[in-house]
Amino acid sequence: MRYRELLLPELEVEFDNVRKTLARVPDGRNEFRPDEKSYSLSELPGHLAEMPMFVQLALTSPDVDLGAQGFEPLVMDSRQLVLAAFEERAAKLVAFMRNTSDETFEKQCELLWDDEPHAASPDAACSVLAAVGDCGPRYAVWTFSR
Repeated sequence: MRYRELLLPELEVEFDNVRKTLARVPDGRNEFRPDEKSYSLSELPGHLAEMPMFVQLALTSPDVDLGAQGFEPLVMDSRQLVLAAFEERAAKLVAFMRNTSDETFEKQCELLWDDEPHAASPDAACSVLAAVGDCGPRYAVWTFSR
């Protein structure tokens, strides 16, 4: 079985979880943080909405340096805008993955910030599951429900 055949159904399940999570984000409480080290409610939803973009970067570039590229994180202005941003990125990732070879999923990838390692994976397929599955809704549900 091809990687995309294994990963796409898993992504759809996780995308549904992200949608449910983002739909729970309260408007108007953007500065709330569960603690001083956490993302605020204006930052965390944007981070979740960007996860599909990070997965696509991992699949297309062996080393991605977000700091050197001047990456600006998505900050939520409203629940509807962040949901729309997520849907756009998720659709692009699914379309990309449908046309991606197994060799693309097998390459090593690393996420850098100003030339410093931020995250690494033995292969891009691991990055897909880690980025969308583990970093996303499980942490966010705890944050949004407080």
